[in-house]
Amino acid sequence: MNKKFGKLLLLPIFLGLLLLALTACSSYDENYAIYDLWVAGVKVTTRNASDILGDGTVSYVGDGKSGTLTLNGTNIAECSYEDVDAFIVSTIDHLTINLVGENKIGMGEKAPVNGISAYDLTIKGEGSLAVGSRASCIKADTLTVESGKIDTYIKTAEDEIASFIGVGLWAQEHLTINSGDIKVHYAPEFTALSYGLYCVKDLTINGGSIEIKQEDAAALGVGIISSEKLTIAGGNMTVYGNDDAMNAKTFAMTGGTVNASAVDLFLAGFNPETG
Repeated sequence: MNKKFGKLLLLPIFLGLLLLALTACSSYDENYAIYDLWVAGVKVTTRNASDILGDGTVSYVGDGKSGTLTLNGTNIAECSYEDVDAFIVSTIDHLTINLVGENKIGMGEKAPVNGISAYDLTIKGEGSLAVGSRASCIKADTLTVESGKIDTYIKTAEDEIASFIGVGLWAQEHLTINSGDIKVHYAPEFTALSYGLYCVKDLTINGGSIEIKQEDAAALGVGIISSEKLTIAGGNMTVYGNDDAMNAKTFAMTGGTVNASAVDLFLAGFNPETG
């Protein structure tokens, strides 16, 4: 009799556990995915992709290999230095950033080491983007600017990273500018080595407007530098370098206009090509 009573007492508990298990199974999302993409330290997933920061200003459409991150009036002013290398970090194969409205990243008092860091990055859109950093504002293996207004601000900071180098746009493989309005700004007290546009391999400018004025900075630097080939096929450039205006191993200019000046050389490098 007691055993039967005990079993009756256990029945509600068993049914409750069964209900919890069924509920968990019903809420399981087989399409749930986590992407190698972070915005202000927030990991992007299928669940938060439509509103990553919860304020309606940042969204992602794509998958784990490629997609578009839309910035629509966002202002990312702070982020933990310990947790992230940049305010936007992408290690997916290809990321496109679409600019809508006025956007700001790292323009608060606590500028990040890097503003944006990615593998293969394309920036486009009708909006604008202001990026502040203590080292490189926009850094990628391959970087392409299709359109949009981009202002980069190299800020000063009392740390070893910021005292080493300051770069507006930095590409490890290829840097291509097809259009857009790009300006590189330096804090007056910035004393590190500075590059406006820097590419380890080939740097190509097909169009757009580019303005780099390093006289605002106290340190030596180069306005536009390519360790391999610099090609200017279009666009309008105003470049001032505290050391060289432009520096490349090979240089070719087939179009566009350049208004350049420098403390040392207008163009430093080897093997000039004519077009």
